[in-house]
Amino acid sequence: MSPSESTANPGAGNGEALNIARLSVERRNFHLQVTSTRFEPGITILVGANGSGKTTLLSALAGRLRSKEFDAELGSSSFVPEMVSMMPQSPVLPRDLTPLEFLEQVAWLQNQSRLDAKQVAEATIDSLDLATHGDQRIVTLSGGMQRRLAFGAALVGASPVLLLDEPTNDLDPHQRTELLRQVKTMSAERVVILSSHALRDVAVVADHVALLHVGRVLFAGAIQEFLETFAPNTKDPEDAYTGCIDRAGVGV
Repeated sequence: MSPSESTANPGAGNGEALNIARLSVERRNFHLQVTSTRFEPGITILVGANGSGKTTLLSALAGRLRSKEFDAELGSSSFVPEMVSMMPQSPVLPRDLTPLEFLEQVAWLQNQSRLDAKQVAEATIDSLDLATHGDQRIVTLSGGMQRRLAFGAALVGASPVLLLDEPTNDLDPHQRTELLRQVKTMSAERVVILSSHALRDVAVVADHVALLHVGRVLFAGAIQEFLETFAPNTKDPEDAYTGCIDRAGVGV
């Protein structure tokens, strides 16, 4: 595959792929233009320099930014933002609620009954290793705990597309490893797009890679293909990143 092509190989799981025919977003002096790009079920690591368009792409898919053009399908259905759960890069949480209250509200807003919402909230708190903090006000939690809670809120809806914008920020190594393990566990039948600057850290759970550069997709495909094509000697993700940009002739 050449650096300018952006079709991915089949990925893990039996879920439905997200096919973007056209997505165009214009913001001041920046233009995001994504065409003919396929995100398979499993984890796609979205990489690119600051200002490459990672957050813009995720926000547009989630319906948080107005698109100039947007034509996409999830499987055979027209794609709509309601198919998405998103953890933003800088989540804003209700400071005066407890984690349990917050997750119950999120689940209830997803049309779950009060009883089901409570059960989902309790199960999610347990899975995040926050059970001992479930009744504390969110404002008293550490930054890492709040980030894990925001991740849990994105999981509550069980949407077929999960967007995670820099989810490992503010996490210590153990917390980062555990969060990535949880993402991997629930990714088999969902499209998960995870943006990160720590490519080596997150590559261990990746099924696919999408590389954005100045608003354009230079590569979208299987992680193994990415490594073998752009770093055949080292198989190092950072080397492959540099190699892809160099081969495209666009410069870092």
